[in-house]
Amino acid sequence: MNHEKLLLECSTPSPPGWFELVVGLPKEARLLDPRIIVEHGSTDHDVVEHILPPLAARSARHVFRADRPIQRICLGYEIEDHLEPPTLQCRLRRLSLAARATEAVRRSPREALAVAGWRLVGKRVRARNRLTRILGNLPQTSYSAWLAEREPEWAREIETIARRIRADRASGPRFTIAVDVAGRSRISACTLASLSRQGCPDVELLVLVSSPEAVERPRQLPTGWVWRFVDIAKQPSRPQRLQAALAAASAPWLLSINDGDMLADGAIVRLVAAAMEAPGAVALYGDHDMLSDQGRRRKPAFKPEWNEPYFLAHDYIGRSVAFATHTARPAGGFRAEYPGEETGDLLLRLVRGSRAGGPAPVASVQRIVLHAASTSADADRRSRSASTRARMVLDHLQALGRSARANPDRLGHVRVTWPVPDPAPRVSLIVPTRDRIDLLRPCIEGLRHETDYPALEILIADNGSERTETKAYFASLTVDARVRIVPVPGPFNFSAINNRAVEAAEGDIIGFINNDIEVLEPGWLREMVGYAVQENCGAVGAKLLYQTGTVQHAGVVMGLGGLAGHVHRFYPADHPGYACRLQVPQHFSAVTAACLLVERRKFVTVGGFDEIAFPVAFNDVDLCLKLGRCGWSNVWTPYAVLRHKESASRVHDMSSERRAAWDIECAHLRERWGAFIRRDPCYNENLTREREDFTL
Repeated sequence: MNHEKLLLECSTPSPPGWFELVVGLPKEARLLDPRIIVEHGSTDHDVVEHILPPLAARSARHVFRADRPIQRICLGYEIEDHLEPPTLQCRLRRLSLAARATEAVRRSPREALAVAGWRLVGKRVRARNRLTRILGNLPQTSYSAWLAEREPEWAREIETIARRIRADRASGPRFTIAVDVAGRSRISACTLASLSRQGCPDVELLVLVSSPEAVERPRQLPTGWVWRFVDIAKQPSRPQRLQAALAAASAPWLLSINDGDMLADGAIVRLVAAAMEAPGAVALYGDHDMLSDQGRRRKPAFKPEWNEPYFLAHDYIGRSVAFATHTARPAGGFRAEYPGEETGDLLLRLVRGSRAGGPAPVASVQRIVLHAASTSADADRRSRSASTRARMVLDHLQALGRSARANPDRLGHVRVTWPVPDPAPRVSLIVPTRDRIDLLRPCIEGLRHETDYPALEILIADNGSERTETKAYFASLTVDARVRIVPVPGPFNFSAINNRAVEAAEGDIIGFINNDIEVLEPGWLREMVGYAVQENCGAVGAKLLYQTGTVQHAGVVMGLGGLAGHVHRFYPADHPGYACRLQVPQHFSAVTAACLLVERRKFVTVGGFDEIAFPVAFNDVDLCLKLGRCGWSNVWTPYAVLRHKESASRVHDMSSERRAAWDIECAHLRERWGAFIRRDPCYNENLTREREDFTL
């Protein structure tokens, strides 16, 4: 249930600026989807939302910036339907320059010093941007304004697609749309209006009703549509009603929506085109957004292409999914075994059934196809439980013959834990270094004494260390038979250093660890090894945090910043991220070699790191994409958490020589992996490529 608490209301617009919000919650209270709503004017285009981390039984403080004059600020949130709204203790205050400086120093003294330096030399814009990076970690969206820019282009796309479909027109309906009105007498006006705007003639409409004789005939349907009533009086449960729709559907594809939901303009045209482009697909899904109680479109869900570990942990697809009837029926259709997970259960069974023929043919449409009503979304949430989903996921894995555990985690997601084989495979952790004992010592000591993995060797790849204290530390390590020093002299070439160390390694699994990594919890390596030994897995990456506690690495997306970037950088460590992507394992096109595991045989198969094209930068990205090209998917897991003092071990070098080498590496990446830079399957083309925060 949606709620808003007024924090600030101005009779005349208040100046823009920085604000601090402190929220106090009573014991056991829990706010779902909290966000700061800033209204700069009277239209939807003037509304900006700042997404907050989850708030539960504690006091929380957040800093944000409003860039335009302010009329109103509210705290928006949802609560579970059976609960009363909690009494919130909220304090909002405007932050002065001195207060901002104090907060910046508290969070990151080094970055705050850089901000002061830029202000002193007159670079106010650069100083503000850097300050925003320290303080303003919350994503901002003005979805309505973004839609106003995009929808004219989308309308032209739909017309182009429709012309192509008409030229290839097949006989009979291609899609069946099922609308469940249950005991009501008519389809909701908003749902019916969205159907009437589809402009696709080859559609069958099924109206699922309890008393067909008392229901009004749908009006305003597009020319060429056929419609029928389906009596569901004897099918009281949702799975039974969905199954009745599947049995009655005459088209090759079935899309079921709730009464009150709205299909986006051109949704059926887009789905038909996707089905034509993926003739072997068993399911199609598209992006969706939510309709607030006031009819405002909000919370867009822009989704990656099929991402199985992400889906097992969290239903990122939702209800905007259509099924191929010729495969859904033989698979058993919709079942009641997992209440609230009917579509997810069918989708996983179809994926399993298609495994023998290759990768799962699940196609995605990266455009909004559904506007989900908040009432139906609330009903969906009430019908679901994490334990039910965990049971569904476990049964899916067992049906595939894969040994794993699936349990709800503390955040309500499903955690799939892949066991380490018995006996545990030997892991060779390679740590390149050149002196910097201040970084190397805590890294190595953490690997030796704070990591609970039983079969471990540590190879320090020494790239010409000269300092006496470094050599003394190397000598002290001789007492540990798990540690070896591998000399790799010569100019710094990250790829060559690691390749030589791999040649000396004895483990079946290779781990690449920067010398500025620190262990935070003992089970990190077990978590990563569990993924690395899976036959379909390539590289495995970890969740890396800056010393400030914010996110440094949570997966690499191609195309960000023009080439590749780390998503969710500088987010608070406990933030859910976009669509919970900071909380659950998932496929990414690449992960960073600051902490990366891969089976030795897979590393050797793809030729290891490229020493010629990528001696310093992008070598990990290139390695991961080569693994993906061979059919091994790269995985990032948030359940392995370490600290990373990013690039602390190397002096920042922007000499003309290094700049020229960088430009060459960039050119090699564009030439070799241009298709991934243009479209990363683990991302969505509606999201920004200029930043790393999943904003529009």
